Amino acid sequence: MNDLSPGFAQIIDRASRTVTLRGREIRLSARELAILEVLIERPGTPVSRMELRERLYGMREPDILGNPVQVHMHNLRAKLGEDVIQTIRGSGYVVSAAWFAPPPPAIADRLLSAG
Repeated sequence: MNDLSPGFAQIIDRASRTVTLRGREIRLSARELAILEVLIERPGTPVSRMELRERLYGMREPDILGNPVQVHMHNLRAKLGEDVIQTIRGSGYVVSAAWFAPPPPAIADRLLSAG
């Protein structure tokens, strides 16, 4: 598995584009996974919409109608839970500290026995 395991309960498998969070496996789109990876790479540091847009689409100018980053963020929150990604008004998005917390004992035991 090619993972970016932030703690033990949250496992990201890039090959299948799945996240195991709170004991359940969640499938993400390629762009949703890219957003999550950017946020995890910078724990505690807000990432602006513009920076996410540049990373996702490689553009600085708002050539796309609407705000696709906001749409992907909405979908990510719907899949992962509203508490996983926080909006820091005027700064951007950040992964909640809960993402990095150790798993509850039942989940930890299950993960250790599977590995």
